[in-house]
Amino acid sequence: MAVSEKKFEHLKNDKRFSSELKKIKNIYKEIPDDKKKLVQRLVENASFMAILLEDLQEDIKQNGYKEEYKNGANQFGFKRSIAADLYQVTIKNYSSVIKQLNDLLPNNEIEEDDGFEAFVNSKNR
Repeated sequence: MAVSEKKFEHLKNDKRFSSELKKIKNIYKEIPDDKKKLVQRLVENASFMAILLEDLQEDIKQNGYKEEYKNGANQFGFKRSIAADLYQVTIKNYSSVIKQLNDLLPNNEIEEDDGFEAFVNSKNR
C-alpha cells in the first residue's frame, strides 16, 4: 500500500517537526551527495520520531508508566501504559535510524600521534 504524501502534508507546517528536521539535516549535512537522496526519508523519519518521543514522554510524565485495567468482575490490576509501550518501540526504531545515518557519515577521524605507539615499539626492542 502506497503512503499518500497528503497524509503527511500537515507535518510541513508543524514548527516542532520543521525545527527537528532542520537540526537533523544540519547534523548529517556531511553525508556524501550521492547518498543524500537515499537518506532523505531516514532524516524525515528521525525527525518525526523525535517529536513523537517528546509527546510520549510528556504523556508518561502526566499519566504515569502504568495504567489500571479490568477484565471482568475479578480480573483487574496494572499494566504498562500504551504510551510506555509506544515509547519503548519508538525509541528502538529512532536509535536504529540514527545509527544508520551515523554509519553513512564519512569517517573524518584523524589519528593524532600521542607517542603511545612509539613508546610500545621502543619497549619491544
